[in-house]
Amino acid sequence: MQNWDGRIGSKMKIFSLSLAGAIILLAQICLAKLDFIGFDVRPYFFENEKHELQGINYLLMQEFCKEAHEDCTFKLVPLRDGLQTMERGEADGLITTAPIDSRTGYLVYSDVKIEACYGFLTSNEQAIKIKSVEDLAGKKIFVYSPSAAFEQLQSINKKINGKISIIETADLMDPLTRLRDGISADPELMAFGVVLMHKMEIDRLKIKGLANVKALQIPFQITVGFSKKRLSKQKIKAMNKILESTWSHTYDKNQCD
Repeated sequence: MQNWDGRIGSKMKIFSLSLAGAIILLAQICLAKLDFIGFDVRPYFFENEKHELQGINYLLMQEFCKEAHEDCTFKLVPLRDGLQTMERGEADGLITTAPIDSRTGYLVYSDVKIEACYGFLTSNEQAIKIKSVEDLAGKKIFVYSPSAAFEQLQSINKKINGKISIIETADLMDPLTRLRDGISADPELMAFGVVLMHKMEIDRLKIKGLANVKALQIPFQITVGFSKKRLSKQKIKAMNKILESTWSHTYDKNQCD
């Protein structure tokens, strides 16, 4: 009977051969370079104070390019511009996207997905009082739009018969800063967005008195979107295989707080 070491070794050998095959295949069908774009979804892809690109997905894709021996470019763009760029087929991949149906006409989502969470941000006092979506009735909630977060909040609002007043903002950071500036005068104000982004920005801006509603964290996924117009099915398959290998030894896939 083969011992456990032997079984594991055999499986690793098969996986290594499979991965090597994917790299060879990718090299055979590679483009001159791969152009990746992404929009500001902190901490997954963003620009720091020194105008340097950072983030979980950015580091993941850098590792992918190194593993696949690909020459890659990365660019931070506004959300609207990024979606239009991908729809026109002017970039190879969108490195920060939720796998939502409205984008499947021009994107193929990667097999690798990060488990993240949306959350509601409000005052410390209000955060501990809210226990269910019904408690959101009468609240005024800031949310960045267009975005997957906006679509999610609309869905929640339908469940309680439109009792939430949704306030759309054109800038990603506006929900947090407008909440910060208005909460003392109006305790019904809230912001909706990515939990880890809220935490990161609260720390960076040294904001006091705000907290996420722990009872209403909503899981969602962040993934990489490959261009249907620029990449063949064969290439996307090979890229997925290498991306999964890169991810498995780089990060914890569960990024919920």
